Amino acid sequence: MNSALYYPYSSIRNEAVLKEALLLWDHIDVITPDDEFKLVGDTRDATQALELVAKARTPSTEEKQAAHERIVALANQPLPDWFAFNLSNPDLRYLIYPQTGF
Repeated sequence: MNSALYYPYSSIRNEAVLKEALLLWDHIDVITPDDEFKLVGDTRDATQALELVAKARTPSTEEKQAAHERIVALANQPLPDWFAFNLSNPDLRYLIYPQTGF
């Protein structure tokens, strides 16, 4: 069984990702905050696609604790080389509001 994990959002808003998921995966797990969280798309078609391919995936208490411990360990040491990047490189800039250039 082929599956994927969708991160970092709790809903898939990109229609291209949904189309690819329908073709490539048996299902795609979407990390959700709790078991009652409903996966809803921006359109009726997107919601139907989510119903076909997406499954809500709420991390267990043990998984949350393990993630917490790894984040604390990362924060309590010098940053690894892979974390650093050159801000003067325009290819590495992220625009908060791409439509405005900011």
